[in-house]
Amino acid sequence: MKSRMKSDFKKVLPLYLFTAFFVIIPIAYAFFLSFMTRTNTFSVEYVFTLDNYKELLKPIYLTTFWDSFKLAIVVTTINIVVGYPAGLFMAKLPERQRKFFFAALTFPFWINSIVRIASIIILLRTYTTILYSYFAVVITMVYALMPFMIYSVYSAGVKLDRSALEAARMLGASEIRAFLDITLPLTAKGLLSGVTLTFVPSMCLIYISNLLGGGKFILAGNLIENQLIKTHNTPLAAAISVVLMMLTGLVILICNRLEPVARRRRRAK
Repeated sequence: MKSRMKSDFKKVLPLYLFTAFFVIIPIAYAFFLSFMTRTNTFSVEYVFTLDNYKELLKPIYLTTFWDSFKLAIVVTTINIVVGYPAGLFMAKLPERQRKFFFAALTFPFWINSIVRIASIIILLRTYTTILYSYFAVVITMVYALMPFMIYSVYSAGVKLDRSALEAARMLGASEIRAFLDITLPLTAKGLLSGVTLTFVPSMCLIYISNLLGGGKFILAGNLIENQLIKTHNTPLAAAISVVLMMLTGLVILICNRLEPVARRRRRAK
């Protein structure tokens, strides 16, 4: 038993080391740095202060966080409306057609994201007048993040028990009723995963807001960029990062709480 446990530990040790060095330690350092003081020479003085977090209470920062939050809601909502039915549709297809659609969705990821964004800029500049507008930022973010929603819903949809749907229809349930009582609860985990993978990045995709918005729209990610590059205020940039991580954690926590609720609701029926 001990030898087996030792063998299993050796197998997962690289994962633990990777997580420690590239996730836990950087997050801990950012948290520590957010309470430090910036000197007049743009360096960091290891003196504890809460001024960095007090700075974030200024209207300019609160407005930027709120604008980023609203943009994330808009992008996520569109992705749900379009991506959720698309993922379910893809899951219902025969295996051969499923593979075709899966490959079609994966293909854009083979191309560098900057090249794809440059192509969108050319298209919008040539055929529309919406370039460098809020709408251009929204549709480009939807385009960039839509596959994550579809993949998440698809992965839940292929595991859906079709016999339960057929039984519900045979018992007289309408399509809407069968969807609300069976399909939605059983695919809630995939939907909420898609929400997380869409909502969180849409607050920080600064290259999209910079290139498609013409620098008119400032996201939370732009605040970090400005503090690191322009003002060299590393502690304040770290404080902004910590706040974003807390918001991200809150979204993930809410999604994790909602999935069991949907499952219990279905069981209660």
